[in-house]
Amino acid sequence: MEFLRSVMWIAAGRWVYNLLTLISFAVIVARVDPADYGAYTLAMTFLILSEVYSTDVTEHAIVRHRGSDSDAAAAGRLVAGIGAVIIGASSALSGILAQAIGYELLAQLCWAMAGLAILQAAAGLGRGRLLRAGRVRAFAATASTANLIGVAAGLAAIFGGFGIWSLVCQQIAINLAAAIATKAPILPNGTDTISGPREQIGFALFGLGSATLNVVTNRVDVILAAAFFGQGGAGHLGLAKRLIQILQDLVSSSFDKALVSYLSRSNGAASGTYTIAVAGQAMMILPAFAGLALVSGNLVPALFGQNWILTASLVPAMAIGGVFRSAVAIERAQQIYDGEIARIFAVRVFELALSWLILLPLAPFGLFWLGVGFSLRYALSYYLVLRSRLRSAQETRRQLANTARTISAPLRATLAMMAILVLIPPNPGDSGFASLVIEIMLGSGIFLAAMWFMRRSWLPIFRTTKP
Repeated sequence: MEFLRSVMWIAAGRWVYNLLTLISFAVIVARVDPADYGAYTLAMTFLILSEVYSTDVTEHAIVRHRGSDSDAAAAGRLVAGIGAVIIGASSALSGILAQAIGYELLAQLCWAMAGLAILQAAAGLGRGRLLRAGRVRAFAATASTANLIGVAAGLAAIFGGFGIWSLVCQQIAINLAAAIATKAPILPNGTDTISGPREQIGFALFGLGSATLNVVTNRVDVILAAAFFGQGGAGHLGLAKRLIQILQDLVSSSFDKALVSYLSRSNGAASGTYTIAVAGQAMMILPAFAGLALVSGNLVPALFGQNWILTASLVPAMAIGGVFRSAVAIERAQQIYDGEIARIFAVRVFELALSWLILLPLAPFGLFWLGVGFSLRYALSYYLVLRSRLRSAQETRRQLANTARTISAPLRATLAMMAILVLIPPNPGDSGFASLVIEIMLGSGIFLAAMWFMRRSWLPIFRTTKP
C-alpha cells in the first residue's frame, strides 16, 4: 500500500537520522558538564520552536496548497520567512536579556539559535517540496545524508575542544546540508504568485502561535527544573526528554507526516488510512517506550557515563508521556490537513494552562515528579485534542473505544513483554552493555512472538483497509 510504503521510507530516513544523531550526541554529552548542557537545553527552546514551525507549518503550507507547485513554493517562502524573522528576533532578544543578568553562555547560545532559525526555515522549504511531490525516498535519503554530515561536524568539533558548541556546529551542518540537498526553493522566479496571501499570513501567524504554545508548554518542566534545581537539574531533565524525543522520532514521527502527504495527494479520499496509521503506530510505540523504561538503568550510563545516572531514573516516569505524545501527532495531522489551525491554537492555550497546573505543584518534590507530570500532561493533552477534533463527548468516547480495540493486540503483547522481563532479572555477572543487549533481544522476541499468536486480531486491519 502506498501509505505504508511512505511510512517505511520516512521511517527509514528517521532511523538513520536519529541513530547517527544518538551516536554523536552520546559522545558529545559525555564530554560536557551537566550545567553547560542545561544552558544549551534552555537556549534550545528557540531551536525546537524553529524546528516545530518548519515541520508543522512551513512543510504543511507547501504540502496542502491546492495550487501549482510554483504557487506552493511561493506560499512556503512567505510562511517560512514570517517564522524565521519572528523566531530569530525573539532568540536574539532573549540573548540580550540573558547577558544582562549574567548568563554569558546562555546569551551566546541564544544568539546562535537566532541564526539557526534561518537555516531551519530553508530546510523546511526543501522538505516540504519533496513531501508535496510524494518523493519519500528522496526525503529519507537527503535527511540521512544531511545528518551524516552533521554528525561528522559535531564529532570533529567535540574532539577539537569546542565543548557544548559542538552541538551547535552539528545543527548548522545538518540544516545547511538539508537545504542544499533538497534544493530548497529559497529564491523566487518571475512566474511565482501567492494565491490568498492574507490566508497564508493567517496560517503562518496561527501556526506560529500554536508552535510557540506547544514549545513553551513542553519547556515548562525544564524551566521549573532550572528554577528549583539549577542548570544541572535542567540538564538531567532535558537529556531524559531528548531520549524520549529521539525514540518518538524513531518509531512514530513518520506516521503523521505520511498521513498528511497521502491525504493531500488523494484529496482526502482515504478514510481507512487513519485506522492503519493508529494500528501501525501502536505496534511501534508501545513496545519501544516500555522497553526504554525497562532498560534505561543500563542504557543511560552506558551511553553518557555515570555523571548522568540521575537521568536514568527520570526516563521510566516519562515513558507513558512519550506514548501519548506520539499518539496525539496523528490526531493533529488530521486537523492540519483539514486546516483547523485556529482550533489547534485554542487547544494549545488549554495545554499551557494545564502544564502549569500540573507541574508547578509537583516541582518542589523533585525531578522524578516533574517526569510524572510530563506523562500526565500528555495523557490529558491527547484527550483534549481528540475532543476538539470530534466535537462531541459521545463521539469522543466512541473514538476512544475504537482506538482501544485497534491497539489491543500490541498492548497485550507489550504487557506480556514487560511482565516476563521483570520476572527474569539480568544476570549479575553480565556487564552493563551485555545486559542491555540481552534485555533488548529478549524483549523483542517476546513481543514478536505474542503478536504472531494474536495475528488474527490485527492482520485484518491491514488486509481489509486499503487506502
